[in-house]
Amino acid sequence: MSSALGLPVTPIIYIDTNAILAAKEYDQRGGAIGDSSFRTRGRNCGELLNECSAKGFRVATLKFTLAEMLSIYQRWHYADTKIREGVPYDEVLGNSRHELERKFYTAANLAPVAARIDAWLTSWRFKGLVELYPLNDPQGFSAWSFMFWEITRIVFKHTFISAPDCLHAAATLVLGADLFVSNDGGLKTALRKLYDSAALKAEAASVLGILPADITLPHGALKVKDALDWAKRQ
Repeated sequence: MSSALGLPVTPIIYIDTNAILAAKEYDQRGGAIGDSSFRTRGRNCGELLNECSAKGFRVATLKFTLAEMLSIYQRWHYADTKIREGVPYDEVLGNSRHELERKFYTAANLAPVAARIDAWLTSWRFKGLVELYPLNDPQGFSAWSFMFWEITRIVFKHTFISAPDCLHAAATLVLGADLFVSNDGGLKTALRKLYDSAALKAEAASVLGILPADITLPHGALKVKDALDWAKRQ
């Protein structure tokens, strides 16, 4: 996909929140992760990041990803706290998100969780590899953010995926990503339909300043294991 920002022609791998989170958790806990599918995903994503580093691929995600990870950490912390207090496991899992947020999302409770995720990321060996967008410099931030929010609005108009997934999908368009890495099968299907939409291409191209034919994801949206296999073949 051609990039609207004239970025170098190097494969860009966009990785969504859950895969980034799995990779970092696996780095920290390895075999101690109880969920075998999450553990396998983390190991595969770590290998994918190794391949990207060795072959000079660029790896990107949104700064929003960090906020989403913080939200996940809050839920983990909430569940762990309640279980330690003796609340039955089924009751903890049965809490609705609304109830959890009403009880737990406070400034006092947020601070230690935010500090934990900051420390957690500082020690991550791939921290320097994964590029975070929007950019930090004023000029880059302004140009990228304008296109990003316009494209997010267009994506929202043309698909029925969740708001967080719309943000990730819009980011792939603005970056000109070659591959979208996500273990969400429904999202993969939705993205294929999205990138095939002539109406989406026409609207997005006018914002990005590229041709509608360039609105594509050359290597598709792949699960972590399939993305790793793809990267090894390059």
